[in-house]
Amino acid sequence: MKKLLAFGLFLVFLSCQKDNNEIEYSLPSPEGLIHWDILKVEGENSVNVTDTLILDVYCPRSSSCDYISQLLSDEHGNRILVKAFGNTRENSPCLMFAVPQVLKYEFIPNKRGVYILEFIKRDDTTINFTVNVK
Repeated sequence: MKKLLAFGLFLVFLSCQKDNNEIEYSLPSPEGLIHWDILKVEGENSVNVTDTLILDVYCPRSSSCDYISQLLSDEHGNRILVKAFGNTRENSPCLMFAVPQVLKYEFIPNKRGVYILEFIKRDDTTINFTVNVK
């Protein structure tokens, strides 16, 4: 009977733990901006504690009127969710070209370890970028 009770408590404990996959981006969209797509992320994969790591984040544009103005991050320990936000200028003359806009994302870790930066694309898939902090 004690083993059955212990097993039952173990199952309850497991069901109460939050899976990392259940963590969601919880910050609101900035006023006047929409969630923008991300094509790729480039940069170094290691940095020292309290140093600044700068990553290049490539966002698509369909014309010169598209602009991406913010990268906002939502931190959950060593897992950081990042979204790009932008919009399209209305009533402006636009050149029709599709050159991606490159934004700089600054990451300043405050402790050692492995960090997963998840850049959330418009379709809610992610580009995962792993950073080793020494």
